[in-house]
Amino acid sequence: MERHRQIQTYNFHVQKKVWYETTDVKKSIRPFLRNHVPSSLRYISPNIIELDAILENLKLRKVDTRLCGKDLFESVSECCKEMLDVIPNILVTMGQHGIAAMTRGRDPIYFPPPKVDPEDIVSVSGAGDCFAAGYISGILQNLSTNQCLHLGTEAAKLSLLDFPAVPESITPNLSKPR
Repeated sequence: MERHRQIQTYNFHVQKKVWYETTDVKKSIRPFLRNHVPSSLRYISPNIIELDAILENLKLRKVDTRLCGKDLFESVSECCKEMLDVIPNILVTMGQHGIAAMTRGRDPIYFPPPKVDPEDIVSVSGAGDCFAAGYISGILQNLSTNQCLHLGTEAAKLSLLDFPAVPESITPNLSKPR
């Protein structure tokens, strides 16, 4: 936890934008344990379970996880509205139900899951991390939100189809949408 505070202090002083990868339920709530969230925190990418832990910690309405597809997206979008006052970009990975991308001041975006035959999935371990890496790659290339989502889902798809959490098939040449 001390290292976490040191990083927050450094990023505040140098004005770096921070992407918080939630990693697991226990770690997902760390930025929300104090009275305020660091202003350098610009992106967070929880999965649906991690999001529920964050919402519960903030005493906000939780997502109706019984829903599927776009209905689940609507529930996630509604529950994240208040969080956007604190964190300007929230990307929620919803597994087989796609991704909910919310940016302060914009309409939420639903992005479908990668097209993968469930029988071809080798491992889900690392898919969220690969999604984040692909999305961040898009940000660094000044791509649009939809293009970043595309890169993220392509990277996640490659992770799903291979055994290492981060497969060697993820390269800087990952296909960019037009």
